Amino acid sequence: MIERLRLGRWRAFDRLDLSFEPGTTFVVAPNGVGKTSLLLGMAWAIFGDQAKVNARDHIRAGSTSAEAEVILLVNGDRLAIRRAVGERGR
Repeated sequence: MIERLRLGRWRAFDRLDLSFEPGTTFVVAPNGVGKTSLLLGMAWAIFGDQAKVNARDHIRAGSTSAEAEVILLVNGDRLAIRRAVGERGR
């Protein structure tokens, strides 16, 4: 289960920190507010290159780097996956 998603300088978001509760989560919002940004950032954080997301293309305009972190609950253990791209993450 995904417990938390953090994005920094990723597409629509300068900073995003979301916590998720157990169960189903729906993402509902008007067009252009960042639903796709959220999902692409989450996919890249979890799967890296396997997500087929070119992270460099999603660095927020005016920034030189971006980062994503997902905290997963797996069999009772917490697993944190952090990725960075650009100046700070290469």
